[in-house]
Amino acid sequence: MSPPAAAVLLDLVDRIAADARVDADEASAFRRAVFSGGIVSRGKSRAFFTLAGEISDGCDGWAAAVMDAIGDHVLGADNVISNGAAAWLAAHAPFAGALAAPLLVRIVERAESAPHALVAAARGAVSAAVAQSPMGPRETAWVRSCLYALASDEAVHVSDAEVRWLFALDAATEGRANDPAWGDLFVKAALNHVTGQRRSALLSPEGQHERRAWLEKPVDPSPVRFFARAFENGLDGYRAGVNAPGETEAFEAHYAQRLTEAAEDERLTLAEVSVVIALVHADGVRTANETRLLEEMRRLEAAQPTRAALLN
Repeated sequence: MSPPAAAVLLDLVDRIAADARVDADEASAFRRAVFSGGIVSRGKSRAFFTLAGEISDGCDGWAAAVMDAIGDHVLGADNVISNGAAAWLAAHAPFAGALAAPLLVRIVERAESAPHALVAAARGAVSAAVAQSPMGPRETAWVRSCLYALASDEAVHVSDAEVRWLFALDAATEGRANDPAWGDLFVKAALNHVTGQRRSALLSPEGQHERRAWLEKPVDPSPVRFFARAFENGLDGYRAGVNAPGETEAFEAHYAQRLTEAAEDERLTLAEVSVVIALVHADGVRTANETRLLEEMRRLEAAQPTRAALLN
């Protein structure tokens, strides 16, 4: 008779901790042992944090297995992270050592909704991870995920907190052998902050909860119920409903409003330009990426000389 899954996992964890190394075979065995018992418990997840922090030589499969195990514990079936789970995760993530930043970023990527405090913790972990290193392709991908994941502050729009984080990262990593993709991301994300479209209400946590509640609400497909609703105000009420403005008109009005809002969002305002100028001059040092950003804003605002003059 084969040993229980828990015993297999404990034995494997002991062997991994003994030499602080994990090869591909051990990573695969760890994944099988973790997920063979179904839901990952809080106790197991806490132990995985400690174990991850002790590993000095782990393969990619090991990192992915740990991140998936902890992610499945906090995300749940609906990919929504509660305030309690977010606080627990943020408190324990530092114990994962080098895995802290990719772990938090990966969970934020997977979540449909998460408290802003957890996204802020992910940004902080990324900042700590790049404190003494260049912004390489991996680190740039982490930043992009923190900005544009569905659970981020504004999802499609870079928030005030996020753009300030970008400028802090840029100042901290200036002069290093950064990947060109980092400069591109910095400029585009900063421009997104000042000219990007506002966030749709559908992407807000409240909007997501409302949609989820609507989808989970039982539906009675009875034809009798359908006709009862259609004629609940009598024949005159039915005629009024048929002749009322239809969905086509409603959609046209909605998108006309969205186009108006998009045109407003794309246009730099004096306040938006002032925010960028303040961030650029905050530390008294003009970085290469800040110079690129100002050049791009000058190009965009060539038709607005009063505002363009502020960028010189």
